[in-house]
Amino acid sequence: MIRVKGGRPLQGTVQAAGSKNAALPAVMASLLTTSPVSIANVPHLLDVDSA
Repeated sequence: MIRVKGGRPLQGTVQAAGSKNAALPAVMASLLTTSPVSIANVPHLLDVDSA
């Protein structure tokens, strides 16, 4: 878990490795924002295709 404290909104990009263990949490985390999210370099897994 990453906890961010402060009064400024976060913005920017993150480049993470396309591992099977990181794909599903990244997809679920994208639901927490109303802004457009682009997730690339995701392996083709049944869990990811179902999300």
